[in-house]
Amino acid sequence: MNIDLTKYLKNKDIKFKNEDFDIEALANDVKGEATKGYVSKTDYDKAVKDKEVELTTKYSQLENNYNSTVKQLSDTNANLSKVSLEKTMISKGFKEDQFDEVSKLRSSLFSEEKDDVKAVESIATKFKDTYFKETTNTQPIVPNEGGLNGGNQGQNNGGTIVKITRDTPLSSLTAK
Repeated sequence: MNIDLTKYLKNKDIKFKNEDFDIEALANDVKGEATKGYVSKTDYDKAVKDKEVELTTKYSQLENNYNSTVKQLSDTNANLSKVSLEKTMISKGFKEDQFDEVSKLRSSLFSEEKDDVKAVESIATKFKDTYFKETTNTQPIVPNEGGLNGGNQGQNNGGTIVKITRDTPLSSLTAK
């Protein structure tokens, strides 16, 4: 390396020659000081790649945790709304074996209704004969007939005794 150091002197009274200095050592020192704190491109690229892998892994873990939390929340909300609907159905008098069918009616026919209580009430009134069959006494009224020994004679069929023969019409034998 051939550098003339005399042209860089501010004080011209000092006399020296280039041979008085070790130029190679000076160049290495200057180069070392000038590049102090700098990182080589290969080291920089490696550090960036390592950081990218680390952040990508953390992001994937956070995304998985978020998705599982959202799914768990959704499942919990669905279960809570199902239990609330079942509670409403029980309070309106539906039986447990009817829950699935009424839930389907709720979600299909009455989906625009936001309130479960109103929707179940509408189902109960609209499908009243399907779910709440009225129990009526289906047994015919039996007339108060006399016993084997003739007790309570004359009390059947409006107080008249019907004599049964071949010519007796059936209409006179039925209770009125």
